[in-house]
Amino acid sequence: PFSYKLATRQVYEQILVPRTGVKYIPVLLLPDNRIIQDTSNIMDYIEQEFTRTSIYTKDNTLHFIGKLVECFADEWMLLPSMHYRWNFPEYNNDFLFQSFGATMLPDDPPQRQVKAGKGFARFFSGARQPLGIYDRSIPIIEGQAVKFLHLLNCHFSEHDYFLGEEPTLADFSLMGPVFSHLSQDPYPKKLLEKNYPNIIAWINRVHNAKNNVGLLFNA
Repeated sequence: PFSYKLATRQVYEQILVPRTGVKYIPVLLLPDNRIIQDTSNIMDYIEQEFTRTSIYTKDNTLHFIGKLVECFADEWMLLPSMHYRWNFPEYNNDFLFQSFGATMLPDDPPQRQVKAGKGFARFFSGARQPLGIYDRSIPIIEGQAVKFLHLLNCHFSEHDYFLGEEPTLADFSLMGPVFSHLSQDPYPKKLLEKNYPNIIAWINRVHNAKNNVGLLFNA
């Protein structure tokens, strides 16, 4: 059981930055006022506390594959996610400014939301070069992303979820970059819809799935 709260400017200033020292979400605020930052740590905590169901498979080999996918999604998929989000401003920026601003200042008028969104966008878009996203590396990043998305699209032509018939750690890990970045931002969204229909279908399945794990994924 949980309550989903928007990461508004007030939440950032009063909770996130003072408690974690960084401006990253998601975080999990526990009933005893402890706070857990980083998706992997949050999932590990929930697995330990709620043992009746699990997003891990019982098969050791598949469990190991799920952990590899988690690492891949968290570390490597960050590069194409950031590239396709921030290097196509003519397609994405209006959407991103409004989306970020509406989250930070949900009760403010659209003009103030956009202004706030621009400031937030400058912070995150500035991470491209420190991550290694620059002119010389972009063709490599795009080439590897296209290869991966092609393989993933082929995989989902035969399987409902990454490791079988129900969503597991592998699916939830991939949903972060593939759904939140590639399928929502206008430029990569067009690429997915045009070239990778099975990935779009998988995203919808994960969002709509109530399965025997007892989990409804709602990003």
